[in-house]
Amino acid sequence: MLYAKDLRAIARQKMDNSWSGPVWSTFALITLVYSLILGGAGAVTGGIVILLLSGPLALGMVQVSMKIMRGKRIEFGNLFDGYKDFSRAFLLALLNDIFVCLWSLLFIIPGIVKSYAYAMSYYILADNPQMSANEARKRSIELMKGNKWRLFCLQFSFFGWNLLTLLTFGILDFWITPYKQVATAAFYEEIMREKGFSLPDDASAGAPVDRSAQAPVGDGQSVSFCRNCGAPLTPDGKFCDKCGCVIKKNVCPSCKAINDDDATFCSTCGAHLK
Repeated sequence: MLYAKDLRAIARQKMDNSWSGPVWSTFALITLVYSLILGGAGAVTGGIVILLLSGPLALGMVQVSMKIMRGKRIEFGNLFDGYKDFSRAFLLALLNDIFVCLWSLLFIIPGIVKSYAYAMSYYILADNPQMSANEARKRSIELMKGNKWRLFCLQFSFFGWNLLTLLTFGILDFWITPYKQVATAAFYEEIMREKGFSLPDDASAGAPVDRSAQAPVGDGQSVSFCRNCGAPLTPDGKFCDKCGCVIKKNVCPSCKAINDDDATFCSTCGAHLK
């Protein structure tokens, strides 16, 4: 299981660990325009126009974050890719808003819970062009069973950054929102894998593999494989080169084999692990 700090680390790695790099800067610009469009529409026209805009734009933001997670090039115009699927994106926004509002009538808290239940619906919609908006909403409910608290913890882990955003009068948010978005995309792929749902071939998360899977090499040491996607790990790497998963090492002091995090004895030579 990946925790909030792991998901944040994956997000930073996917955006080249550079606030001023091309990936992070492009997504910051996309976030700025996204905020200006919705903010301007809300101030000038009101709720109905926001409803028409929010679904496709939200889908576009999700698609951008998923492109980054999957190592694809992003461009400013990707923000508007959601309009290529306008009907499903609009209907999903409408359904989510209606159900959240209805559940909020029961003293607010049920509405908040339902908003977390629907949190993955745009990711599911983006990955499943044949799926209806309502099916994506229902799949999100199923996917988020047992995972709502994990998503809350991931969001709460950005609390310090949110305080800094206030101190910069919201300017920093244009860089923090991409960070949050990509971390949430990593969360989506992680729980999809855990629940056994299929992902596209270009997704960074794969089927779970044996945590202690290792292969001997010529010098008597061993090569470990990523527990997330099964790819071979480089000896000194901090992340999987294929999926970006954080590598947690438990290195045997005798044979230098990499073992499971909570292992007591080396799976290769049997030595006691400190």
